[in-house]
Amino acid sequence: MGSLFVSLFWLAISLAIGGAIGDKLKGQRKAGTLLGLLGPIGWICIILLTDRRPKCSACKSALNPGATRCARCGTDVARTAAPSIDPAYRSAKVG
Repeated sequence: MGSLFVSLFWLAISLAIGGAIGDKLKGQRKAGTLLGLLGPIGWICIILLTDRRPKCSACKSALNPGATRCARCGTDVARTAAPSIDPAYRSAKVG
């Protein structure tokens, strides 16, 4: 009974950490959660995923969804050309 609790606790923590890493670093919460099942190896794999968040046209840093200004360089994102958004990122945030 004790080892089952420890296993479920480890699984829950791994999924939560994987989802958090995937969402904050790469904009890929679902992939992060699934790779979180692998524990620390999965967390490293999440870090190696490509970033699907839109990029600033001036400095190429990742933009937060709905941002009107770039947090890094201060460029007004709404006035410049629309940032390119990966369709997979858009469908993941909508659905």
